[in-house]
Amino acid sequence: MGQCLDATLKGFNKCKKDGLKAQSITNSSGLEACFGTDPTGKIQKTCETKLAAKLNSKCASVDPLAAFPACSSVDLSADCDALDDGVTNGSCP
Repeated sequence: MGQCLDATLKGFNKCKKDGLKAQSITNSSGLEACFGTDPTGKIQKTCETKLAAKLNSKCASVDPLAAFPACSSVDLSADCDALDDGVTNGSCP
């Protein structure tokens, strides 16, 4: 999970830095758009592929929403489905 968070923060910080330098981020919604960006696929690889493989090998019979119920009730203005793995694919409840 730590590596997943690190990858997510790196993606956000790169987008923020590039957007501020290019002056394409001019307000809070421009900054919010950076959350979950994954142009290199690093977040998806770290958070979805590697983490899912680890969880499946260790916890194949565990329902993640039952194990981590707070994860399904977090209220963010950003699209949860796009944030969980960088793709709008119905993988986020």
